[in-house]
Amino acid sequence: MTNLERTIVDSIKDMDKISGIEEVVQNVESMHRIQEKRLIKYLELYQNQFLYQKMGYLLWQHKEQMGLTDSFFVKCKKQIGKSKRYLTRDQDGGCYDDTWKLVVPDDLQNMKNGVMMDADV
Repeated sequence: MTNLERTIVDSIKDMDKISGIEEVVQNVESMHRIQEKRLIKYLELYQNQFLYQKMGYLLWQHKEQMGLTDSFFVKCKKQIGKSKRYLTRDQDGGCYDDTWKLVVPDDLQNMKNGVMMDADV
């Protein structure tokens, strides 16, 4: 048995193994109020720098709808260290996000509801 917060953490942690970035982004966009204390608890259990990076990056744009405070993101930033990584496995190129020290796929910015949008739209 799991709860929403544990599901978010586990999905982001293992996104390359279970569902892929597109599905994770779609799931994050569909979520509303979550319990920040639970998220922090699960993050602390894993003690994984890369997970803090991914969580911070993927949840930042949805912080209001999820009810996350700036304090949550400050905690994430304190845990990421100096490691620079690719957001997903099997990624070619991308743009660098200096805040989260992640190289993010270029097409991730063009995604809406987990689906690639045409450039002409």
